[in-house]
Amino acid sequence: MNAMDKPNGPRMLLVFGPDETAAHAIAMNMAKKLSHMERVDLDGDMLKSEPALLADEASSQSLFGDKRYIRLSLKRDEAMPAIENLMDVEIAENIVIATAGNLTKASKLRKLAQSSPHIAYHICYQANERDLVPLLVDDARAKGLKLDRSLASQIAKSCNNNRVLALIEVEKLSLYYDAPISDEMSNGAPSGNLIEALKEDFEKLSADAAADNQGDLINAILSGNIKQSGDQLCEAREAGLNAISVVRALQRRITMLAAMRPQVDGGRSAAEVVKRNPAIFWKEESVVAIQLTTWTSQRLAALISHLLKMEGEIMAAKAEFSPILLEQELIRIARAAASTRRKNNAYS
Repeated sequence: MNAMDKPNGPRMLLVFGPDETAAHAIAMNMAKKLSHMERVDLDGDMLKSEPALLADEASSQSLFGDKRYIRLSLKRDEAMPAIENLMDVEIAENIVIATAGNLTKASKLRKLAQSSPHIAYHICYQANERDLVPLLVDDARAKGLKLDRSLASQIAKSCNNNRVLALIEVEKLSLYYDAPISDEMSNGAPSGNLIEALKEDFEKLSADAAADNQGDLINAILSGNIKQSGDQLCEAREAGLNAISVVRALQRRITMLAAMRPQVDGGRSAAEVVKRNPAIFWKEESVVAIQLTTWTSQRLAALISHLLKMEGEIMAAKAEFSPILLEQELIRIARAAASTRRKNNAYS
């Protein structure tokens, strides 16, 4: 979306559709462009009880007069009165970046988005290989890589056509080659200085190449079990911790949680959502349900971005420092999960 760059652009940028993981990733990338501004987080349940709040926040200035933006998480149509109020205000200084679930054609919010000049919207459909391959080729090119269609097809298949996960794999390749990103490439202009991505390098770097079983460690970290996390890290260290393997195991689990979390946001219990997922081994159902309750969609999207950055730092570090960097970050993640679980228990 280029609507954010227009001086008299829309008041709300709405991303929704059946591919809810992609919708949240798009919203996260839009929010990154506004990272210099103050951020205000709202959700549909808050606006349901306070329908004037969204318009008030969109029209008000921060305490110090700085620019701000609003990140709004919606399930379906639960906040329609608040959104209608936003459409009716005379001036809305602060843009709203909103995500919603799979809004049907009968949805009031979708109908409003399609008819209002104050809303720019984007529908995220589930990607298929035919759609994903050119997207990966173009994304690689913008990152300084030449990615042929056969390799792009292989990446798409390895990720089950998951748009977010496939783009992460392209990002990994760009980090591996340390590919330069020039203004020329960023603008989509032709360039003869692209680094050719090789099939063997992708196979070496891909998530499927990590053969180590890191399940117990991943479960301890994402569930916020500090003691078990410490014990598992000690065992992993003694066994020769493969830092990149652990990061990729985390990426796979977090991507799976991010794909399921919108169902929890929509009102289903975490246990029910996990039970319906055939990819989850029955012995892990209870611990995955805990993780699904602990990590919100917004925090999962941020964690995906953080892990990508962390992987780049680990790959750039000397071999002896990689396990130390990883352990520090894993403990931070475990503590964040533990803190959230304590808060959840306090309010339950």
